Amino acid sequence: MKMVVKILLGVICTIGMVFNVHAQRQKNVSDEYTYVMSDNESLKEARLKAIQRAKVKILADNFGTLIEQTNITVMKGGKSEFRSLGMSDVRGEWLGDTKAPEFIRDVIGEDGLRYITVKVCGTIREINAAEIDIKACLLKNGMDKRLEDNEFKTGDQYYLTFHSPVNGYLAVYLMGEDGVSSRILPYNRVPEMSYYVEANKDYMFFAPKKINEGDDINFVDEYIMYTDKEIEYNRMYIIFSPNEFAHPIDREGGKVNYGKTTYSKPREVNFDSMQNWLIKSRNRDKHMQVIRKEITIRK
Repeated sequence: MKMVVKILLGVICTIGMVFNVHAQRQKNVSDEYTYVMSDNESLKEARLKAIQRAKVKILADNFGTLIEQTNITVMKGGKSEFRSLGMSDVRGEWLGDTKAPEFIRDVIGEDGLRYITVKVCGTIREINAAEIDIKACLLKNGMDKRLEDNEFKTGDQYYLTFHSPVNGYLAVYLMGEDGVSSRILPYNRVPEMSYYVEANKDYMFFAPKKINEGDDINFVDEYIMYTDKEIEYNRMYIIFSPNEFAHPIDREGGKVNYGKTTYSKPREVNFDSMQNWLIKSRNRDKHMQVIRKEITIRK
């Protein structure tokens, strides 16, 4: 009998350039950043952007940028215009958080705008030019690449595609708003510590009807998006290295009810353990790449 586990969680889509890095300068950092909230975004969205821009600003200040424009946020007519740097625009990378981001101020200014100040702490290092170009994409409710998306609602099903020009190993985690990261690849019931991928081969994950060569259909997990909140923000970590690596120590994810059905949750890792593992793993393996991407899930 064919068995497929359906697991509820949120995921992300990303197509990106990743970097084969060689550490030159590495250090622990801590700094504050103030973000001006616009009138067309929620508080959750504003806080998420504050964290992102704080990290990019620290990297730009320490290692410089690949482009001339270094403005993070420009205010015009009471609205934010984001001529902002992204992680791919700076000469450094964020290896991991040493502490969870802390929001230390949230005030309404005399101009009527809301100012949100966040403190971030982490480990950063300098990087070289890009060498490995990998592609990873989340597809919503179908396996056609034109269905790429990063905004979902409860009940949406997704599939993840992956392609690398070199042989290597892959793991995928999804971190929720509570800081807990769910391991969605390797699959929940397989013994491998990371998933082996061959060079120049297209992979489709979480699709029992289109399994990859060598996969056992009995162990292929399917995923659907789920949240019990009006809107939830998640972060996906897509981790790749030419070298085999072991995932962090994790625990059973338990169960979750959706409608009249109870589903299994993936194995999970708490915030501190996941961030410490990322930093230590990337210190040991200078070729390990991590793509981080934010997604939204609506009820």
